[in-house]
Amino acid sequence: MYMDHPVVREDLEMIYKSEEVGWGNLSGKSFLITGATGMLLSYLVFFLIHLNECKQIPIEIYIFVRSENKAKRIFGDYLTKKYIHLVFGDLCEEFSLEMDVDYIIHGASITSPQYYETNPVETLLPNVLGTYQLLEYARKHPVLNFLFLSSGAVYGNQIGDSVVRETDGGWVDPLSTKACYSESKRMGETMCLAWFRQYHIPTRIVRIRHTYGPTMNLQNDDRSFSYFFNCLMRGNDIVLNSDGSEEVEFLYISDAIKGILRILLRGQDGEAYNLGNSKERIAISKLAELILSFEPDKQLQVIKPQGMPSKHGLKRRTDTSKLEKLGWNPQVSIKTGFNRTYEALTPMRDYSTI
Repeated sequence: MYMDHPVVREDLEMIYKSEEVGWGNLSGKSFLITGATGMLLSYLVFFLIHLNECKQIPIEIYIFVRSENKAKRIFGDYLTKKYIHLVFGDLCEEFSLEMDVDYIIHGASITSPQYYETNPVETLLPNVLGTYQLLEYARKHPVLNFLFLSSGAVYGNQIGDSVVRETDGGWVDPLSTKACYSESKRMGETMCLAWFRQYHIPTRIVRIRHTYGPTMNLQNDDRSFSYFFNCLMRGNDIVLNSDGSEEVEFLYISDAIKGILRILLRGQDGEAYNLGNSKERIAISKLAELILSFEPDKQLQVIKPQGMPSKHGLKRRTDTSKLEKLGWNPQVSIKTGFNRTYEALTPMRDYSTI
């Protein structure tokens, strides 16, 4: 199980030590988390479990899930703990809880591009109707904070080596395949601000760029880094669909969780914050080579077919200075982060269960 792995345990302790004033203010608080079985927010649940189990800080955790089996696979016996509660239902329909909660973190969303064409409705509904239901719940049951997990996709298409700030905007073709994701994230943000302005719901937004870590879904995620690990573990060469020159910034999962919690606990209501790591950028081809280097005996190669297009002109840097003013800074380098990810994934080579 994930939490039993030394890498994950170390990550949770790093998150714990990142808060210089301590986590005591969370004692007795409660969290409702949607998307808790996903790559990113499962780590947040792990951390809240860590606070309960290892630091004796009592926190109630409500996990909104559709699949009980998936929750059991990820959290195991911890689901039997009295402080963890599974909430079943359709996020896009009205729901109720037995008790009020202090914090709502809404991260339920399809993020893998492979589903944008085949499941566009299922992609957009959690970001729109799901957000509506949660905001209405927060209006009827006051919360300390409502955090919406958005995406860098809200910036749309921007050309050149531009620095992307929270005040910037790009354009999105509403008829494009990706629009079901990017436009629904935009609408989710707009709804958060509307409920904040009209009903004074304390909403905050985090715009997340490329994150990765031990809880990556190698089976159902077709993004480049998941595909690369998939090839490595299957013993296949990596075949690129571009010339590999595009540089992408990557944020390790422990740094991402630290940023999410910093925004939740120290951010300003009605504000959006970028969460990425522009200091750690790597060309896609170099990342593929780095991942293959973890198992050199396989002698796998990175193949760049002739005539592949360059995506060099699309790279953008994320300005995280607004979040850094809250005291956040990423600590894990690309080389270290992907090595830690490999160490954690290696014992789970039956990754069809991940």
